Amino acid sequence: MLRRRCFAVGGGEDNQRLVMPAMGAYTGGLNVLDAAYAPLFDTVSAWVMGAEGVYLIERVMLAPDPGSVANRLESVRNSKEVEPPSTASRPLPP
Repeated sequence: MLRRRCFAVGGGEDNQRLVMPAMGAYTGGLNVLDAAYAPLFDTVSAWVMGAEGVYLIERVMLAPDPGSVANRLESVRNSKEVEPPSTASRPLPP
């Protein structure tokens, strides 16, 4: 996993939103897939700052932080979960 400062770019009601990277010593570090960004973007991509330029990383290449709510939601979407059996059809213990 790679973590870099980036410009978060995506669509909202006006389809043109940009969040600039934080540059302070004690700022930044929030993943663009974090729930805090959800009200701002319907879709999101990242323009990552590299040594020789700024590079586009599309949504399909972005990964949520391990243990985050976004990561748990992503894993639920990607899994083929089976519905738990109904307790109504089980006999009650004596």
